[in-house]
Amino acid sequence: MRVRPLADQWAGNQQDLHRRIRALETQQNSYVTDIDGNVIMQSGYIAGTYPAQHGTLVSDDSGNVRLQLGTLPDGDFGLAYFTPGTSIYQTLWPLVSDYADATISTESTSWTALAGSPTVTAVLGASGDAMVTVSAFIGMGVADSTCSIGLAVDGGSPEQWVALSSASTVGVNATTVRQLSKSGIGALTKGPHTFTLQYMTTDGSADANFSAQCLVVEPI
Repeated sequence: MRVRPLADQWAGNQQDLHRRIRALETQQNSYVTDIDGNVIMQSGYIAGTYPAQHGTLVSDDSGNVRLQLGTLPDGDFGLAYFTPGTSIYQTLWPLVSDYADATISTESTSWTALAGSPTVTAVLGASGDAMVTVSAFIGMGVADSTCSIGLAVDGGSPEQWVALSSASTVGVNATTVRQLSKSGIGALTKGPHTFTLQYMTTDGSADANFSAQCLVVEPI
């Protein structure tokens, strides 16, 4: 009589247990159908996924997944919405923002951090990407100069985000919205990152003034 090695028996038992768990998970799913019998919501084990995904799927009446809550295809956890009929999706993450009304000033001709400027910490998803909005009222201290606001992440070197040039001393509201991955900073790693602003002017003979500043980071 041939005796199976203990390791083979253990592997076989594990595989059998895995199949039983999968079957049990599928049986324990909850479903919601519309009046025509189409499944429009499913909660539990998401069939056909490996590693296993668990959560809730919301589908349209054509069977296209539109929302997924729980374990996502990239292994993350959260809420994602899909382009109908495709596997393309975007994870929803909390938008974070900070606003600073008071005027801050600098004559620095190189990037400098100023007390009282906006700062936020945002948690990015697996893409490491975000839409970043920077807006401010910028007062030109001297004509024929450029006043700039730079975005810095986790204490790194700033990337110019907003710039105002003028032949006269003016005050202007300026706003820039850019995608992180398409900027010089690029996509980041998954997880929390701190976003700050820095400032400079091309003419150090007079203050460049910045007020009513808003920094918004929307993970995508």
